[in-house]
Amino acid sequence: MANSQGDPPTSNYVYKGNKLVKRFQSGSDSEVINTYTGNLMVSTKFITTDDGVLHQQELYEYDNQRRVIVSRLYVHMNWEDRVIKTIYTYNPDNTVLCQRFTGNSVSQTTPGSRGKIWLNINGQVLKSEDYVNGGLSSRVVNTYDDKNSAFKNAVGFDKLYGGENTMTHNLLTSTTTYWSNEIVSQVDGFSNTFTYNEEGYPITRESLTIGASSPSFSQYFYE
Repeated sequence: MANSQGDPPTSNYVYKGNKLVKRFQSGSDSEVINTYTGNLMVSTKFITTDDGVLHQQELYEYDNQRRVIVSRLYVHMNWEDRVIKTIYTYNPDNTVLCQRFTGNSVSQTTPGSRGKIWLNINGQVLKSEDYVNGGLSSRVVNTYDDKNSAFKNAVGFDKLYGGENTMTHNLLTSTTTYWSNEIVSQVDGFSNTFTYNEEGYPITRESLTIGASSPSFSQYFYE
């Protein structure tokens, strides 16, 4: 996928079958490595390519219904030993509760923020809310098209929440509202407009960020 602002970088996605095992951007010194057990993603590593330094790693655990129930984000930047653990609880109304804990690589016991995720019938995030000290701190609202995402056939991503790579359909709008002391303090977001090929996969994307004076453009290439 190529972007059009300045000298356009190209985002490259490397597959083994339907497994997305690596992604990197031209001109960048970092890459993302995904590891699978069967068709479930169990690890995502963020690595500097010139020296092989591991900056972040996220590990995932699943229940017997192949749903993610625990994720642990290990942050190693600047020699940190910081871990954010998220526990996911599933409700029958297609919502997911999230409880975050912080700590180090030995234990994560300090309570952090709580969250709630509302899913559509495709398992995509329609809305999510985060709460800090019992008060609403942020809300994200998303809308989607009915076409095919470029990552639709990448196995494992449909079990995770958030990010372009997790989507069956393409994200049209995303709006994030932040609260401070029960008052709206900031609103961020963007909108996307796509063109598609005959199979319904995107070939171009025009993105406009809230507050931006002009959009950015991306092209998709399939091999």
